[in-house]
Amino acid sequence: MTLRRSGWRVAAVAIVTVLLAALVVGALRGRTPTGDTVTMSADFTDASGLRQGDEVKVRGVSVGRVDSIEILGLPNDVHAHVSFTIETTSEIHSGGHASIKFQNMSGTRYIDAVSGYGQVVDFLPRTSTTPSFDITMLFNGLAPVLRVMSPDDVNKLTSNLVLLLQGDQHDPASLSAAVGQLSRYATDRQQAVQTLVDNVKHASDALGGRSLQVMAFITGFDGVLDQTMTVLSQFDTTSKYGPEFVDSTVALLHSIGLHKGVDIGAELANLMPTPESLAKLFGLLPQVASTLQKFEARQRGVSCSKGPAQVPDIVSVMLSAGEVVLCRK
Repeated sequence: MTLRRSGWRVAAVAIVTVLLAALVVGALRGRTPTGDTVTMSADFTDASGLRQGDEVKVRGVSVGRVDSIEILGLPNDVHAHVSFTIETTSEIHSGGHASIKFQNMSGTRYIDAVSGYGQVVDFLPRTSTTPSFDITMLFNGLAPVLRVMSPDDVNKLTSNLVLLLQGDQHDPASLSAAVGQLSRYATDRQQAVQTLVDNVKHASDALGGRSLQVMAFITGFDGVLDQTMTVLSQFDTTSKYGPEFVDSTVALLHSIGLHKGVDIGAELANLMPTPESLAKLFGLLPQVASTLQKFEARQRGVSCSKGPAQVPDIVSVMLSAGEVVLCRK
């Protein structure tokens, strides 16, 4: 009797586990269409990543499933013909649109449909669809940087770029921070950011055009990059020969006795190569060496008298890993 009861308990636990697993899988895959449905199709120039069974959504609500995907038009007019089933309450009308978007960062896609107005249609041509895109194209030429970035930083950058390209709501500050994190790992920050901006341009063009937010991203970073590159050499000159250099030079002159009001001619006459002057000159060498050793420490200790200037996020990205600090006037 005890063994029989134990067996029933194991069976009950197994059944509950299977039911819960089914519920979880169903939740992950989205809601199954209910009620009357209709089958329609759409052509996409690229449907990479889209799979049979993926969701069709209208205003973020799951209303259907992808039935099949066919590759047509070989070899010169290659495109994907996608058939899907949706609820009749969400039928697509003339003027409607369908886009293939990322469901998550694991690569799952879905079709985002806009119903439109007018007569009901059962087919959307390529002029009324936005294709999928290969997310790896965003990182062409950036492999050395990505290898040293943490997975979390890569995911944040990727998710922000996907939201930007898909036209979904995104946080510009979060995107700038993610791009800034990329630049910190790059040997050439300006080149890394420029490569990323160029990749975003190409991806946006592949999607059939650039949205306002993509244009804002490109224009913002392109403008800063162009201006930064024109004065980049001046940053290095200022770093080498700015206040730190002047302060150290003055300290060096003071250490060898050249103060304000000193007669330079008389001092040079005293430094003529006589045994006495040579002995005096050698006696100054320890002071000179000591001053030179302090040069590096003086550079690290420099700060702005009125505090650092507040600069836009995009400018911070370009200066984040350098030794240049912009001070308030």
